[in-house]
Amino acid sequence: MSYALFRYKIPGVPRFFRQWSYGMMAPYQQYRTFNEQLTARGKVGDIWKAIDLAPYFPYVRGERAMRSYLVTFRKRGDTVWPRKYKEYAELIRLMEGRDGRQWEEVSLHIEHWPMSPAGYEYLRHDPFIEYKTITHDPLPPLHEG
Repeated sequence: MSYALFRYKIPGVPRFFRQWSYGMMAPYQQYRTFNEQLTARGKVGDIWKAIDLAPYFPYVRGERAMRSYLVTFRKRGDTVWPRKYKEYAELIRLMEGRDGRQWEEVSLHIEHWPMSPAGYEYLRHDPFIEYKTITHDPLPPLHEG
C-alpha cells in the first residue's frame, strides 16, 4: 500500500506484490469530486457552434476522458501540451471538413462541474459549470441552434 500511495519501495517485498497492490489501489489514486470533459467549438463567420467529439474518442466515458487529457504531453511541461492541443484542434478542423462541416477555426476547452448523486450530467449547466480554455482565451460564445 505504501508503494501505491507514495511510490515507496519496501525492501524484501517482491515486485509482483508491489504491482498487485498498486493495481488494487489504482481507482483511488485520482479520485475527484468533480466531472470534466474536453469539448470543442467550431467557428463559421461570427458564430461558434458545439462540435461533437464522440467520433474522435470512440471509447467509454472514463477512457475517453483519459485520452482527451493528452497525459503523455502534459508530463512534458506547460510549453508542450498546449501546443499539442492546438495541433489536435487543427486535426479536428480538417476531419470535420472531410465530413462537410467547414470550420474556420476550432476552439478546445474543458468543462468542469460538480458530481451529483443524480447522475453524471445532472449539474452540467449554469451556475455549476466552469470552463477552462485551452486554445482560445477568452472562451468563444456558443451559439445555440
